[in-house]
Amino acid sequence: MRRTGFYSGLTAALAAVLLAGCFAGTPNLGPSQQPVEAGHACEDLADTGNQIEFGDELGDEIHGVELGMGKTGVILAHEESGDVCEWLPFGQELQANGYHVLVFDFVDDSVGVSKGPEGDMVRQLQSAAAFLRKLGAQSIVLMGASMGATGVLNAGGVLSPGPAAVVALSPIGDYKGVKAVDGAKKVTVPLLVAAGKKDTITYPDSADIAQAAYAQAPAKNKKLLLGNDELRGHNIVTQGIGHDDVRVQVLTWLTTVAPPLP
Repeated sequence: MRRTGFYSGLTAALAAVLLAGCFAGTPNLGPSQQPVEAGHACEDLADTGNQIEFGDELGDEIHGVELGMGKTGVILAHEESGDVCEWLPFGQELQANGYHVLVFDFVDDSVGVSKGPEGDMVRQLQSAAAFLRKLGAQSIVLMGASMGATGVLNAGGVLSPGPAAVVALSPIGDYKGVKAVDGAKKVTVPLLVAAGKKDTITYPDSADIAQAAYAQAPAKNKKLLLGNDELRGHNIVTQGIGHDDVRVQVLTWLTTVAPPLP
């Protein structure tokens, strides 16, 4: 495992000072200078965070971007055939609101290049949560879009320690055998599910799956948002694409159930 970035730790900083007069090595890289492993298609956004790598216990090299810091972490899981770029704008908004954010490329389910065998979404989300805890987060919110939404619904019921909340935007009913409603049946923590009623092009049952996941979840604190539009996944909450009122509702709900802690 590794973590690179502007605040790479006191030990690394002291070592750099001690070695500066002895060796001509690679200079200390800040966020704007790091080699990009996650976010090749949006380096201007990826460069604002810290490049991270985790997944050793899975036999994988999973790459992502860390934004912000603090004790309340949010993991952002991308859509099928997507990558970290789709989530980074909203990730930056979460960072600005005080959250410690980790957005990563699923192995073999992203347009980014990742090494290792195909891994399932739940195990990769578990690995991401464990890694974010090592970076200082004490509570974790799982938030996903489309494929990632189905993933967080299934991870939400098995993550240990359990998540502070789960947010599923346009979950897919069945993604490679991972079923949204089956996962929702095990979610007891605060849950928010959202979808567009007119989102029918790729997944005609998008709104139905969202309603079924919401209905089947045993969570006492749960919220359903159904927009009268075709917006899907991360677009629902991306500023400039989604509706401001919906994005604000999601952020308000999130700060209520899992407030950002420094």
